Amino acid sequence: DLKIAIVYSKEEEKDWSFFRFLPHVWDANKTTRLIADTDADIEALLNHFANLADSRQRAAEEYRASLPTPFYVLIVTNPKYLNQITNAGRLLPHSPAKGMTTLIATGGSIPSGCRHVIEVQLDSNGALQGNVYPTSDRNNITQFCPSPLSCKDVEEIVRSMAPIRLRAGKEGKGMPSFISLFKGRKINSTRDMRIEDA
Repeated sequence: DLKIAIVYSKEEEKDWSFFRFLPHVWDANKTTRLIADTDADIEALLNHFANLADSRQRAAEEYRASLPTPFYVLIVTNPKYLNQITNAGRLLPHSPAKGMTTLIATGGSIPSGCRHVIEVQLDSNGALQGNVYPTSDRNNITQFCPSPLSCKDVEEIVRSMAPIRLRAGKEGKGMPSFISLFKGRKINSTRDMRIEDA
């Protein structure tokens, strides 16, 4: 079970608002989206996750609890938001016992608790090129090629996921083994594909 939480500023809304269509951003009761875009909401959401990280870490240490679910991916678009809460270090670094990881999407400096950096940039031919490396060894680079989807394509894919509802259950009961990209985009044959985008 995966949940996504994201914090961004009102100025960044056009870049990140498509997340609201993902079924992963709803809380367990499906009453609140785990999205914050005002200072007060950002502080409240980050404090919630810092406290959750603490309680999950304690449970793992005291009771040798199994890995907690759901697993949370917390996306923070600016490291300054972490400075708004006390002991932001509770959100960094990643620990399986916490059942969450924090991704900081920034073009600037990264907090000291980050263990890995993911860079995406244009190469000399104008193609996207990605690099992943540990902060402790910048020479240990793993390269990857990001998918060149347009923002419109990403939003279309995400919107197609909005009506998906999975039943919660122990050990993933009720969860399909996979949902193909073609099924998610209502593509039944190659004739249904938009070849001009390829």
